[in-house]
This record gives sequence, structure tokens and C-alpha cells, in this order.
Amino acid sequence: MSELLLRAGRIFTGDTVLRDGWLRVEEERIAEISSTEPRTSASARRLEAPHATLLPGLIDCHVHLSLGGGPDWLTEVQESYALTCWKSALRAREMLRAGFTTVRVLGGKNGIDVALRDAQAAG
Repeated sequence: MSELLLRAGRIFTGDTVLRDGWLRVEEERIAEISSTEPRTSASARRLEAPHATLLPGLIDCHVHLSLGGGPDWLTEVQESYALTCWKSALRAREMLRAGFTTVRVLGGKNGIDVALRDAQAAG
């Protein structure tokens, strides 16, 4: 079993902020968040991040990945299908890197958002 123990300067749990908190991950899932060091296996990988702040994945309930939201939306609507697919994938990656782990798409162009969802689900 793969196990990770991460010590962070701050952990936002959704209810409170733990200072100098601990996060234990088992098989890619958070198993425990604690203000004291949890018990782990001897083979657990340990990371120290005293200046880091951890927080749950953010949720955005209104996005349009196939549209950039810029002032020249008419030009965007006329872009090629391939270019819009590429930009949509980049926007999804940017959102993930910004901390959003869930998005709700409220419309898109040519089914690109649905195709992107299906491609992500397929790995």
C-alpha cells in the first residue's frame, strides 16, 4: 500500500485552519487530517512543507471551457474546431492548477466540453 505523510504550515479543512498540521494519504486518497502526527507504516513517504497551505479542491459551478470570456467573443465563436479544442484543454489545465478539482460547464461550442469530459474520464 502506498502511503504519504505530509506536514504543512496550514491546512484549511473547510471548517477551520490547522497550524502545523498533518495530512495522511493512502492509495491516492486523503485518509486523515490531524493536528498531531498520525501513525503510519515504516515505508510511508514523508514530505515537510512548513510554508505551504493545503486546502480542499475548489468547485466552480459556472464555466465555459470552450469560450475564453474575453471581450471579442464573436471572434472566438468563429475559431476552428481544432483550435477551440486545444484552448479548452488548456483552460481545463489552468483551472486544475489554480485548485479547481470540479467544474460545472454551462454550455459550450460544438460539444467540445462534453468531449473533453469524456476524454478525461477515459484517461
